[in-house]
Amino acid sequence: MRRIAKRTVILALIALLISVSTQAQQKKRPSCWETAASQSAMNECATLQLRVSQQSMDSMLRKLGIDSQNPAQKAWEAYRDTQLEAIYPAANRASEGSVLPMCRAILESSLIDGRVRDLKHLTKNGEGDVCSGLKPAARNQRKSKTIPVKRCVPPLQLPRLRTRAHSFQP
Repeated sequence: MRRIAKRTVILALIALLISVSTQAQQKKRPSCWETAASQSAMNECATLQLRVSQQSMDSMLRKLGIDSQNPAQKAWEAYRDTQLEAIYPAANRASEGSVLPMCRAILESSLIDGRVRDLKHLTKNGEGDVCSGLKPAARNQRKSKTIPVKRCVPPLQLPRLRTRAHSFQP
């Protein structure tokens, strides 16, 4: 009888935990985009998304030891600005209306997310992989006497040619 009571209590606790976790999952906070009901609210959502993307890129650049004066970063920023201007030229801004700030922020956020993705890809490397690209700043500052080498392409292995001992006769 005691065993049945213990099992019943355990099963009741498990059911309670499952229902509490289900309710917690259902009470997830809706995203900015789900609650935006006006164009100005959507513009704010896009601006918030842009800030998050910019913070992510700033964090990645700090991790790599790249400052704002780095020529590569300046070149990327020039590309980003040129891309934004090519898609949303200043001459057409008046005709775009209130949706333009949202569209520009979404595009800029997308460009920044692509930059972060590319920087992350360059930092993923295996030990001794000489083709991996950028290294985090802490690794660049260490100086080691020996550098492990890993070939990007295996050396070409040619089969041994057999030579004939007899001479050629037509």
